[in-house]
Amino acid sequence: MAVSSGAGDLEAAAVVTAADAPAPSDLTTVRDLGAKAPVLVAGPDGSLKTTL
Repeated sequence: MAVSSGAGDLEAAAVVTAADAPAPSDLTTVRDLGAKAPVLVAGPDGSLKTTL
């Protein structure tokens, strides 16, 4: 929605996954939209695992 609304960059992104880390393709997508945006990685229960 950020890109479609005209935003020039992401402020942050959240990736929810059961895996230990997000898939490389997920990180690539986020970095394409906001190279400096922090990526919050959470589990399916909503608990924060890490910030990249």
